[in-house]
Amino acid sequence: MVKVYALKMDNELNDTCYRLLLSHATAEKRNKVERYQKKENAYSSLFAEFLIRYAFIRDYHLTNKNIQYKYNDYGKPELAGADNLHFNISHSGHWIVAAVDSSPVGIDIERIAPIDSSQFKNHFSTEEYTSLLQKTDADRLPFFYELWTLKESYIKQHGAGLSLPLHSFTVQISNDDQVALILSDTQQAALYFKRYEIDTHYKMAVCALNNSFSPIHPITQEELMDLFR
Repeated sequence: MVKVYALKMDNELNDTCYRLLLSHATAEKRNKVERYQKKENAYSSLFAEFLIRYAFIRDYHLTNKNIQYKYNDYGKPELAGADNLHFNISHSGHWIVAAVDSSPVGIDIERIAPIDSSQFKNHFSTEEYTSLLQKTDADRLPFFYELWTLKESYIKQHGAGLSLPLHSFTVQISNDDQVALILSDTQQAALYFKRYEIDTHYKMAVCALNNSFSPIHPITQEELMDLFR
């Protein structure tokens, strides 16, 4: 089963949580987060790192010191020494989310904010962009983010990053709300998608080879700190 975790950042705990987790971070991670000019970016990066560590420790019985990463040719992190355990992380606004599965998995979350969708025309297939234009003014923005998170979740599941152009495949949402990934005129990918209603101001999607998805496991910053105190 694809396990999905979510952490909502609590402004009152951010500084306390940040200082505690930073003391448990690797030197490489500390150097990375301390280079961020914006405090909120440092928080998101560090909390995302420890959300996935929380999942590995709590549900997969790993120890913090034994969690080591390797990277594929495109920079996607993988768990070293555990070929049957895959993960992916995403964060936007106040939310950090993660997915773990026995095969490659991708997750994406985006805060819904005003955007000129025409600027992204080249990132959609012809079919997707036509579907977007057919939406009413009220529905177009949510649909844009729905498509975008589905497409990003596949890109991240695939693991090739931006070397796989977003316009090179089509996310198809049927009238009965089923999602299919069309790679060409004759090929449909054997992948599964799950959309989660995590927050009315966000869209979120997971892509996996597995068709069994857990509900969201909410993790609080207090729980995160308790594990590393």
